[in-house]
Amino acid sequence: MKSKTILILSVSLILVLSGCSPRTTGAVSSQKNTNFPAGIYSGTLPCLDCPGIETTIVINSDGTYHLSRSYIDKRIAPIEESGNIHKTGKNGKYLLESNNYNKTYILIRKEGLMLLDQNGNKIESQSNDQYILRRKQNTEKQNQSIQGPLTGRRWQLEKLIMLPKEKVNTIAKENIILEFSSQEKKITGFAGCNNFFGRYEIHEEGKITFSQLSATKKYCSETMHIETVLMDVLNSCKHYSLSRDTLVLLNQNKEQLGVFTIQQ
Repeated sequence: MKSKTILILSVSLILVLSGCSPRTTGAVSSQKNTNFPAGIYSGTLPCLDCPGIETTIVINSDGTYHLSRSYIDKRIAPIEESGNIHKTGKNGKYLLESNNYNKTYILIRKEGLMLLDQNGNKIESQSNDQYILRRKQNTEKQNQSIQGPLTGRRWQLEKLIMLPKEKVNTIAKENIILEFSSQEKKITGFAGCNNFFGRYEIHEEGKITFSQLSATKKYCSETMHIETVLMDVLNSCKHYSLSRDTLVLLNQNKEQLGVFTIQQ
């Protein structure tokens, strides 16, 4: 018995000294990829029972991503997920792994990003171009500022649900703007007469709250009612959804409060 123990210890010592370690069969690196080209990639993917799936992937320079899928002509909320980008063992192929452990494989192509099947293989179809998301053209400064789906953009008011449409149109809609800063978690904007500012917090995917909202004190008789409603919308907002270039703010019951689009 004593000799067997000595033999086991000797073998263990040899393995340690020779640098042996357990073999891993997985082809995915556990480290996030920080060299992936940051940008916004979008397109409409095929859908079996709808006209298409509007899909957008925002790639961040820190190796994280946000993916949004919106089913055209289906009355369901956009599907949102965020997570990390991992290298795989094959050139040009990456794994997007969400915080909820959903996995999406993509392949870098000259035309953009090609979505692959759940096993990381090309999807069989008449045209592989159907599954390519093309990169949106951005200036270098815009590319550097991309931090996520909310940040790096100026959100322009389209409508406030708490106001009749004709009242929103009493002021040029493009003058009412929201902007998000991810580093400081600040929101700033222009409400039609006054500049406003405050803080925001994304608690999990699709959930957001605003706090410490304040504004300058200029008085404009024609637009003060819109500013009041806009502040009420931000204070009442508990959820949000992103579909392509549209931001929708929702209340606790996920009812629409306001709609914004990316300012061109």
